[in-house]
Amino acid sequence: MSTPPPPPSSRPSSRPSSRQAPAAAPRPTGPPLRLPAAPDPRGARAFAGVAEAFERGRPGYAEAALRWVAPGERLQVLDVGAGTGKLSRGLLSLGHAVTAVEPVPEMLEQLREAVPRAHPVRARAESIPVVSRSVDVVLAADSFQWFEAGAFLAEATRVLRPGGVLALLWNQPDVRVPWVRRLARLLGDDHLLTEPVEERLPLAAVDDTGQFESVEQGAFRLWQRLRKAELRDLVASRPDVVARGPVAVDRLLVEVDELFADAAAGSELSMPLVTHAFRAAVLPWAYVGAPRLGRGSRAAAPSAPTGVPPTSAEDAPEAPDPQDDGAPAVGTADPADDTDGPEPVGS
Repeated sequence: MSTPPPPPSSRPSSRPSSRQAPAAAPRPTGPPLRLPAAPDPRGARAFAGVAEAFERGRPGYAEAALRWVAPGERLQVLDVGAGTGKLSRGLLSLGHAVTAVEPVPEMLEQLREAVPRAHPVRARAESIPVVSRSVDVVLAADSFQWFEAGAFLAEATRVLRPGGVLALLWNQPDVRVPWVRRLARLLGDDHLLTEPVEERLPLAAVDDTGQFESVEQGAFRLWQRLRKAELRDLVASRPDVVARGPVAVDRLLVEVDELFADAAAGSELSMPLVTHAFRAAVLPWAYVGAPRLGRGSRAAAPSAPTGVPPTSAEDAPEAPDPQDDGAPAVGTADPADDTDGPEPVGS
């Protein structure tokens, strides 16, 4: 196989704001919210049966993207719809304090084991048990499409400190690479070959609230190394794949194994991804309450995974150096860090 030319450098596609993350503000002394008795978001239950495969097979997020959406040091960050903690561990490695909000017990159990430094809270995105105006950044990575948009955005507005940032992330495979394009077709993701990512994401819901500055966008390169078992887990962690039924899934995994044998150089594949990042600062005059978007509104779900606008094969990314996969480092903040976190009331 010929080696394609190197990718363009990862950079925001719109000029980043000069705003810096706000300084920590005193926590309010008012009563916190009560933890919902039975978190049960629409659709999220489908992940209960794939939590282990999700942890083994899903990628993290580009470190450059995390630095862009959470500029500053020792920030208080909410990871909403945290899954097994793929985003949380990257944020912790940058020194931030992370509260991970996840409604599915099986996913949360994986998170507790994999990311012990995160503060796990079992709750819905639409009712976050955190004190108002207590966090610097609210992040949702590959999860906003599962939320009731109006209720979640009302909660994000409520818990953010003045000048705080709402950020939404989505990973998507780079289908300009032939084997990735073949995988997308196996998974029924043909739309990735033709539709720009912005057309599939529910970003208008943020602007419609009137509570945030204009949404800024960035795109950042990421590589994921995959052995055959991990590629199988990546495929099997998708609820839409599981919904096909055991016989169809077995047939699909045979085709995935054949793809791996054809494309891998040795025992691994390097999957090129792009972390699409969107951020918007809460307006200084935003009120603590429901935004104008109705609380019953639901963000339209983009097809998973979301995609990069295709270009010619000549623009496909070059495989990474074997010693550097470009993925965010996995680690924890200094155990001596005594930064106060947001004040959840249950987990």
